[in-house]
Amino acid sequence: MSKNELMKKIQALSFALLETNLFLDTHVNNKEALDYYYDIKDKLGRLTEEYEENYGPITASGTVSDGEWSWVLEEWPWQSGAED
Repeated sequence: MSKNELMKKIQALSFALLETNLFLDTHVNNKEALDYYYDIKDKLGRLTEEYEENYGPITASGTVSDGEWSWVLEEWPWQSGAED
């Protein structure tokens, strides 16, 4: 999967996770929504990990533990061009 495709999937899953979170704020006993939330959260975690392993951190918590605060040393996700 290209860098661009991976970022688009991460963005879509992030949106779905947030929207499901908001839904669960008012539907606390909805098991189907809760199961969906955990499924999306798991997928988002895996894709974020894949992205960060291949292209660098996209969140401060994804900083590579190399003794430096590498979060600010890499190109920010929105700074990249249309390259894949």
